[in-house]
Amino acid sequence: MDNLVVTIKKLRIQIQKNEDYITYLEKEITTRDDEIDILRIQVNDLKIRLRKAEADVQSKEKNLSALELQLEEMGKDISLLQHRLQKIKGEMSLTTPSTSTNVFTLIDETKTNIRVLFDSVREGLAPEYETEIGCLQTTINEQRDWIDELGNEARNWYQRANQL
Repeated sequence: MDNLVVTIKKLRIQIQKNEDYITYLEKEITTRDDEIDILRIQVNDLKIRLRKAEADVQSKEKNLSALELQLEEMGKDISLLQHRLQKIKGEMSLTTPSTSTNVFTLIDETKTNIRVLFDSVREGLAPEYETEIGCLQTTINEQRDWIDELGNEARNWYQRANQL
């Protein structure tokens, strides 16, 4: 009987150890379940973020395609404009064919000649025509100023065209 009591005690001890181990395993399982729940939540959050990122990428790909087309069209436009500028530069000449004199020099000489002409006409006129000549000269001066502005603008355009 003694043997039986010892065996029972050993079994009780073994049962207690097993129950303690079971309790330990239950705690571990609970801890792991909690960790798994946290990981599931994180995975779901990552799935949502991934879907948003995919949608953003698709949207940006569409925008990129549109921008590439726009860039291509702008490149063509620039090429056409460069061709036109080269053509204009080739055709543009600031000298007259008959005299080979610069156009701007001819304009300046013409303005001077007009001024000299009016001064000489004014000297030999009766006083009643002085007012009329003065009005004409004012109009001519305004037209000369306008010609100066156009000449300056033409010079600027010519210089810009030569810089290209």
